[in-house]
Amino acid sequence: MNPGNTHLFVGKGGVGKSTCSTLFSLHMADRGRSVLLDSMDPAHNLHDLLEISLNERPKRVIEGLRVRESDIAAQAAGRIKELRRELKGSYHHLQTLNIERFIDIFRYAPGMEEHASLMVLERALSESRADTVVIDTPPTALTVKTLALPSVSLKWIEQLGAMRREILAKKLSVARIRRQDQSKLREDRVLYRLVQMEERYRLLRSGLSDAERTHIHIVMNDDPLSLAESTQIQRQLVDLGLSAADIWVNRSSDLGCSDEIREAFPGQQIRILPQLAHPPVGITALRAMLAEIEACGEELPSE
Repeated sequence: MNPGNTHLFVGKGGVGKSTCSTLFSLHMADRGRSVLLDSMDPAHNLHDLLEISLNERPKRVIEGLRVRESDIAAQAAGRIKELRRELKGSYHHLQTLNIERFIDIFRYAPGMEEHASLMVLERALSESRADTVVIDTPPTALTVKTLALPSVSLKWIEQLGAMRREILAKKLSVARIRRQDQSKLREDRVLYRLVQMEERYRLLRSGLSDAERTHIHIVMNDDPLSLAESTQIQRQLVDLGLSAADIWVNRSSDLGCSDEIREAFPGQQIRILPQLAHPPVGITALRAMLAEIEACGEELPSE
């Protein structure tokens, strides 16, 4: 896991997650932190905000800030390639059933996009070259499913592990009766793989639930639809054993916070970002917005 802190900006599509995550990244880089800003959103727009070309390889934007736009489709393709290698290595007999045709169908399987998103998130959480990792997440539905995946996967793995151990116990009993070699049964590749997966997902779940190191920021606008989805996100995070660090109300026209928002998030830190005449595009405009936020008396988190 990353030795520093991770910040996830989540929220309804179009509320300004990319803007908020970029502003925060600039804010932390200006304070001497080494920052990686990573976009998980399939509809990337960090390159538009920063007016630079971006791809899977982190690119230095200013001193202390590198930016990456992760390719979820490429991660999914890589996972399919890994599955092909594992299945061919473990189940040679399946090649007679034209295994390639079945593997190609995996790209359309339910959950593949969520798994690919989790791989991108796992890579960001494992980043060792940055003090601070900032993640611009996809819209709510994909983000919540991705955050839920470690816990959901562990439920399946626990059941599959129990079933596999029961099968092995029966095979060992038969082998003992027949006085057969039991060494290969005791080194079962399937069970070993399940144990590996269990360790991986437990580590991910532990990292995401560590509120001291992983901070989830809910981004919203001051309107009824955005408020409704943001309160739903809050409830979903609680169901997953996670919690929001604060609420960012983006594009606030009066620099105030409605009573409805305060009632929806009692005791929660609420940060107000002003409505600008023009979208902040480019480093200069983003820095100007940071200055305006500070002039309004709003303090961004400093970890």
